[in-house]
Amino acid sequence: MAETIQLVFYIILFNFLLLVVTDVSAGGKMTQPKCHRNSDCPRNLCWPPLVAICDLHKCFCRPQHVNLVVRD
Repeated sequence: MAETIQLVFYIILFNFLLLVVTDVSAGGKMTQPKCHRNSDCPRNLCWPPLVAICDLHKCFCRPQHVNLVVRD
């Protein structure tokens, strides 16, 4: 039981840290300029290994392997 609680705590902590890193690399804003395609997002928007992804007409910083929406 204690192992399960500890695992849940670490998962929540990891997700929080990932959110903070994503937010910091996006200049403190989760959403960025409006876009229609991934190529509309500025190349210097995110720090590696994050890349700018256009989703719902806004640019977001996401890990490169999580390209959920490709609009190029």
